[in-house]
Amino acid sequence: MTENIYNELLEVLTKEYELYCEMKELADKKKDALIENSINELVDHVKNEEDIIEKVRELEGRRNEIIINICDSKNVKAEDISFQELIKLIPDSEQEKMLDIREKLLDVIDRLQEQNEQNKLLVTEAINLNNVTINMFLEALEPENAIYDMKQKAVKNKTRRLLDRKG
Repeated sequence: MTENIYNELLEVLTKEYELYCEMKELADKKKDALIENSINELVDHVKNEEDIIEKVRELEGRRNEIIINICDSKNVKAEDISFQELIKLIPDSEQEKMLDIREKLLDVIDRLQEQNEQNKLLVTEAINLNNVTINMFLEALEPENAIYDMKQKAVKNKTRRLLDRKG
């Protein structure tokens, strides 16, 4: 098998790494947009992220094709092959490059997952805050001790006070 297929695999992995780096930058920008409550900016970042995800999917497809070709050339089943098994099929001269890009990919994916978890918490907090605010508005519009007359108009319920100013 030619060195070309290994170079192509390395190229695909490098492009995936670059795309994950872009996604990490977008995740950081999404965090800032969430903190600043900039919905329009957040929507733009999500759209950009969707474009990047589509590119990653395409590269993953190509990467899988390359791995299948490598496995076929070595008479190894491609299903469920681990990276450790794959690296043994690659010439020694290419192994170090593959290990290096793998480490970079794992690192950026870990950082991306961490940032996405933080963003998830920020979204949850924003939703909770919005729910509290909505409930406060609803309570202000319809007090709990209101009753309705026949015309569906709110009438304040007269409650007895245990303590009043008269003593």
